[in-house]
Amino acid sequence: MIIYVVFFLILALLSIVNYKIEKSLKDYLLFTLFIILLIFIGFRDEVGGDWDTYKGDFSSYIQYFDITTLSYKRDFGYELVSYVLYHLGFSIYSLNLFCAFIFVYALFALGKEYNNYLIILLIAFPFFIIIGAMGYIKQSTAFGFIILSFISLKKDFYLRFLIYSFLAIIFHKSSFPIAIILIISKFRFDFKSLFILFIISLFSYLILSVDKSRILSYFITDSYKSEGVYYRLFINLVAGAIFIFFHKKLHFNSFEKKFISINILLTILGLYYASNYSTIVDRFLIYSSLIQLLIYPKFINLNNNFSMKIFLGSSIFYLLILIGWFTFSNFSLKWIPYNNLLFPGL
Repeated sequence: MIIYVVFFLILALLSIVNYKIEKSLKDYLLFTLFIILLIFIGFRDEVGGDWDTYKGDFSSYIQYFDITTLSYKRDFGYELVSYVLYHLGFSIYSLNLFCAFIFVYALFALGKEYNNYLIILLIAFPFFIIIGAMGYIKQSTAFGFIILSFISLKKDFYLRFLIYSFLAIIFHKSSFPIAIILIISKFRFDFKSLFILFIISLFSYLILSVDKSRILSYFITDSYKSEGVYYRLFINLVAGAIFIFFHKKLHFNSFEKKFISINILLTILGLYYASNYSTIVDRFLIYSSLIQLLIYPKFINLNNNFSMKIFLGSSIFYLLILIGWFTFSNFSLKWIPYNNLLFPGL
C-alpha cells in the first residue's frame, strides 16, 4: 500500500507548488508524469482485480474473433485491439499499455480543458487510476473515451463526440447510458440533437442485442454482487452536495450543469436500487463519477483566501478513501504488492 500512498502524496505536493513552477518546467513535469503513469499502469505485473482473467482472455478470445464477419466474444473494440496485438507477437502488457494510454491521455485532455492537470490527477488517483485503470481495464478505457466525448460535446464538436462515444461503447457496453446522458445534457429540440440521440441509441441497441442474454443475467438479475457500490455512491454524493451548495459560484455552463445535475439525481436513485441491483448501479458509477473530476478542481479554486484549506480538506478526504479501501476491502489484496515488468521489486 505504501507505494500508492507515496504516489498520492507526491501528486498532492506537486499540486501545492504548481503555481510557483515556471511554464517551461511545468510542461516538462507534466510530460514526465504522463510517462510515469503510463509505465505505472501499463507495465504493472500480476497487479489488479481481474489480472488473471484479462491475461487468459487475451489469448482465448482470439478464437472467437473474426474481423470479416464481425464475430467476437464480448466487446468488439477491446477484442479487435487484442487480436491485432496478439498476431503481431505482442503480450498482455502491450494491450494494457494501449488501454493505459487512452485513459491517461483523456485525463490530461480534461486537465488541459480545465487548466488544472494536477488536481484532476490527484482526485482521479484513488478510484479512477488505482481501482479503475488497474482493475477494470475495458471500463477504464471506455471511461477515457467518455471523457473525450464530454470535452468534444462541450466544444460543440458533434462528429468527434459520436466517434468517441462509439469507441467507448465498443470497448465496454456499460458506457452507453452515460453517452446518452451526455447528449441529453446538450439536447436542443432541433434536428441535429434528435439525429445524434437516435444514432447513439440505435448503435447501443445493436451492440447490446448481440449479448443481451448475458447482460440480462449479469446486470438485471444481479447474479454478481458489487461490494463497493455504497462506497462509490457516498463519494459521488459528497461531490454532488458540493455542487448543490456552491453551483452558482462554480461557474459551469448550462451543458455542464445539466450533465452534473442528471448524474447527481441518478446517484441518489442509486441508493434505492443498490441493494437489489448493485452491479448495474456500480457499473454506472464508474462513468457517473466523472462529475468528481469536474467539481473538485473548481471547488478548490473557489476562494483564493481559503483555497489551501479547501485543497487540504479535499486531499485528506481522498487520501482517507485510498487508505480505507486498502485497509478494509478484501478485493484490494490483488493490488498488493505492486509489481512492475520494467522495475521488478519496486
